[in-house]
Amino acid sequence: MDVTFLATGIPPNEVGSINLTAPEAAVEATGDPLADKSERHLVATKSTVTPMSLGGVLEPAVKRGVPVTRTSKSA
Repeated sequence: MDVTFLATGIPPNEVGSINLTAPEAAVEATGDPLADKSERHLVATKSTVTPMSLGGVLEPAVKRGVPVTRTSKSA
């Protein structure tokens, strides 16, 4: 299995909460080439994001480049 490690900065936004612009762009850019892969691929993030941010923002962002039929939890 191939693995991609993503490490991006997480600056605060104007109100002090986390700004996910950089990690979201990184995972979206990673999702594009993964759409052409037939084997499993692990994307690991090294960041100070909350679990809700991973599941609610970053996971869907990486899947945007992957066809809907390949976005199950087991893929």
